[in-house]
Amino acid sequence: MEDSKKNKKEILRSTSLLGGSSLVIMFINMIKTKFIAVLLGPTGVGYMAVLNVLRELFTLIVNMGLNSSGVRQIASYNASADEKKRNETIISLRILIWFFGFVGILCLVFFSRIISTLSFGSKDNALHIALLGIAVMFNSAYLINLCILQGLRQVSNVAKTNIWGSLLGAVVSVFCFLLLGDNGIILAIILSSLCALFSSWLYTRKIKIQKIIINIRIILVNAKKLYTIGIPIALSGLIFYLSTYIVQIYLTRTAGLSAVGIYQSAFALSGVLVNFVLAAMGTDYYPRLSAISDDNEKISTEVNSQTEIALLLTLPALAVTVMFLPHIIKILYSKSFYGAIDILMWAIFGVLGRVVSFPMSFILLAKARSILYLVIEAITNILQIFLFVIFFTHLGLVGCGVSFA
Repeated sequence: MEDSKKNKKEILRSTSLLGGSSLVIMFINMIKTKFIAVLLGPTGVGYMAVLNVLRELFTLIVNMGLNSSGVRQIASYNASADEKKRNETIISLRILIWFFGFVGILCLVFFSRIISTLSFGSKDNALHIALLGIAVMFNSAYLINLCILQGLRQVSNVAKTNIWGSLLGAVVSVFCFLLLGDNGIILAIILSSLCALFSSWLYTRKIKIQKIIINIRIILVNAKKLYTIGIPIALSGLIFYLSTYIVQIYLTRTAGLSAVGIYQSAFALSGVLVNFVLAAMGTDYYPRLSAISDDNEKISTEVNSQTEIALLLTLPALAVTVMFLPHIIKILYSKSFYGAIDILMWAIFGVLGRVVSFPMSFILLAKARSILYLVIEAITNILQIFLFVIFFTHLGLVGCGVSFA
């Protein structure tokens, strides 16, 4: 009983810290979103949404789960005080990500015309797709820096990194939109990714790493460990972003980029509602769970406590959103985004489901049961696409929210 109370206090502390930073980030993004909505409109928001999904999709391909498996490995070595292996893992992660980051740039340049045609129905946006490779490289390196901080349980530095990255990214994005309008979208994405990388570097550079001799053999040994766990996790993430991408392509072809913008605004807002809770799960809860992955009793206590705290924090936010939804849409976006209200009213039920399911899903990651995790994610996302097409066909944009719920 005493351990359970102590555990809940620790969870509440980390969730409050990361949740507080998420609320700050939410406020920053609210201002940024307002500028985007007014300056670009639903069509511009839709175009930016497609580019952002492509960035995340290729970031996953470049990372191949290194940021997830890296957290587990670093947390495990840190818990056992094995500094040599911990440092070897950190150095290997950095070398691998920069190498594959450059490979990612080359791939996007080479396939830019094909991706542009697939995404927008023409080759006109091929240059933007090619330039997106730079953002992918910056974003990938940022995620590795974040995984190092998470693995070392530097919760406060993770919070600071996210705040500074969001603030700097928002400022440069708004300037890009003010000066260039729609033409500033790709520049804003690249500079935002650079700002996130810079903010993470400010804190990871302070980590003391002993001077060790590292060669190709050590890198390959670490790569094997990291990719064995990471690739199935990356594939599950890939399935998620592919399903999102397929949905966006379907909406673009059937209803236009304006519909994508309204759809994106609804789901961006639904994500804001619980990000302060889910951020804590991925940042502190996951490495904490990884450290006790061999003790099922402790895992059970940890998961139950995390779920309880998550629900207590999320339910009031969801209730307030339902009550004031039209006003929230008007404040954050504009009247042209009112179509998002009906989507969000249904999507909120799906958000509640995510809050409950997330703590359980991390059990599989902590126990390195990544194949099973992949299978479950694949089934879920295939079902999501299937339901989306059915409900959108019969109900229009409202069906997007119903299918998610």
